[in-house]
Amino acid sequence: MKNVTVVLSGVGTAGFSTITLMEFFHQHGIVPNTIVGCSSAAFVAGLWAKGYSPKEALALVREVYLTLMKPRIDHYTSFFFFKAPKKNFDINRALLKADIKEEYRRIFNKEVIEDLSIKTYFHTTNIETGDPYLIKHGSIAQAIYASSAILPFYPPVHLHNKWLAAGLFSETLPLRALLDESSDIIIATDINNEAEHKKENFLSFYTNFVDKAFKVSSMPYTALVYDLHSNEILIIPIKIEHQEFKDPLLALEYSIEFARRNVQEKAQIILDTLK
Repeated sequence: MKNVTVVLSGVGTAGFSTITLMEFFHQHGIVPNTIVGCSSAAFVAGLWAKGYSPKEALALVREVYLTLMKPRIDHYTSFFFFKAPKKNFDINRALLKADIKEEYRRIFNKEVIEDLSIKTYFHTTNIETGDPYLIKHGSIAQAIYASSAILPFYPPVHLHNKWLAAGLFSETLPLRALLDESSDIIIATDINNEAEHKKENFLSFYTNFVDKAFKVSSMPYTALVYDLHSNEILIIPIKIEHQEFKDPLLALEYSIEFARRNVQEKAQIILDTLK
């Protein structure tokens, strides 16, 4: 039996569309040995590893998505954003309140990564060194939040004696950290958000910019992984095209349906790779 690692990556809410790969694996009765989640796709990774069905996971994705679509401004931080405060800046605060933390705590309670049914890693960035860091133990909710905490909008989290933020800052497709893993096959999603961001809100515009910028800077590392990894790597490109909807849930469903088509187009290649 081949040792299979699934890497779910995706910046902003587009990362939720990686649930389509979870659906595909369930449909074909395939259970990966390891799941790696990066940025918003870390939430999907946590749901998958915890044993939720795709239908249950999609319902929870909708709930979290709606929370993200209703951000609350942290007025204290916003007031001092352009004016240095007299006392030290509070690293636990950012431009937006981290309400999403409570959503993750509600869903995962005090459960820890070590107890998940599938070995799971959450990809983050050490903001003091800029290096990628995989969270392999501890609170699931904290790890998912850290992996998706995009500065300066959401504050970093202090875990394992490190200040950690979104994984996309160090690698949008976290393959480099897997060089020491004994995987026969790595199947990874690569989100390409084609939205016309001049029509989107600033947070969407910013996350798209960060994704594009760090994707370019990650290219040499991705090529290095291909050279050094002795076994097969299959990257599934997921293209999310732009469509305006007044209802945010319709926008989410549209992205997921586009991703579902992309996965189905690669269905035979995925199955052949896993044989």
